[in-house]
Amino acid sequence: MKRICLRLAALFCFLAVTGTAHAEGFALYEYSARGIALGGSVMARKPDASAVAYNPALMTKLPGIHIMGGVSAISPEGDMRTTDAAGNKETTSLKSATWYIPHVYYTQQINDRFTVGIGEFSRYGLGFEYPHDWPGRFNVYQVSLKSASLNPSLAWAATDKLSLAAGLEVVYVTLDLKKRAQFPIPPMGIPVGAMEVDSNIQNAEDFGLGFNLAGHYQFNDQWAVGLQYRSQVRVHAKGDVQYTYMGYQGHPAGEPFAQPVFNSVFDDGKAHATVILPDSLSAGLSWTPIPNLSLEVGATWTRWSSFRGLNIHLPEPIGVSNNPKH
Repeated sequence: MKRICLRLAALFCFLAVTGTAHAEGFALYEYSARGIALGGSVMARKPDASAVAYNPALMTKLPGIHIMGGVSAISPEGDMRTTDAAGNKETTSLKSATWYIPHVYYTQQINDRFTVGIGEFSRYGLGFEYPHDWPGRFNVYQVSLKSASLNPSLAWAATDKLSLAAGLEVVYVTLDLKKRAQFPIPPMGIPVGAMEVDSNIQNAEDFGLGFNLAGHYQFNDQWAVGLQYRSQVRVHAKGDVQYTYMGYQGHPAGEPFAQPVFNSVFDDGKAHATVILPDSLSAGLSWTPIPNLSLEVGATWTRWSSFRGLNIHLPEPIGVSNNPKH
């Protein structure tokens, strides 16, 4: 049996950046059009080929060969409200952008007990851009974190009711980040001023290795439960950084010194950072009261506490740029 499905998925929500947010998440869970339409509640119910990503233990329910491909179109929107030291408030909106994230899956039944599958999808991603002069530019004004996972898995029907699966995940990550920095220019005899420097970190990339374990249990014709664990992945992204002199603020007497100081101490060079992609645990309980109707409740727990910070190592005079996340 061969089934080929091409699905175009439009995501309605990707990233919310607000003052009341309790986490700085960049996980993606939209691995297929059906999975998006069902709110990700596909851990235990009747599967399609995207089971490779959601719960590979369900691959034992797919006879023959199944192939699926698609793309998610992600358009983040949001406002950031800031208050400066003088109490002045300002609202800055994200620039309009659309990100396209593909996914492809293939499963093949070997025999009554074993099924293999492989998929390409994205577990993590983050992309946004603010105006270059927004108040938070010294934290970040543009970022692009992209990842692609290649995940082969083997599923085993241990009994008529219990299926288990395990897989190896190879994750490719690339990071581009732009932020500003201020550096004092204190010529002798005048008050301190500061020059503004733009840092453009680009093409920082690396591969990481992880694994996944999954299970599915069919209690009866109506009730089933699914579970999957995906491991933490650590990558050490290495790339380049370019510095650009953006101007000077402070006592006018210091301005003639700013550009020469920048030229003498800022050199383009290499940048590197360790990025921890957190592990996660997903579970779902499905109920099928009649053949053409199923309901499922589920949850995903992501261990964001492992993402303690993004510390970027840059050439001097900046050195290490510490970005704690807590």
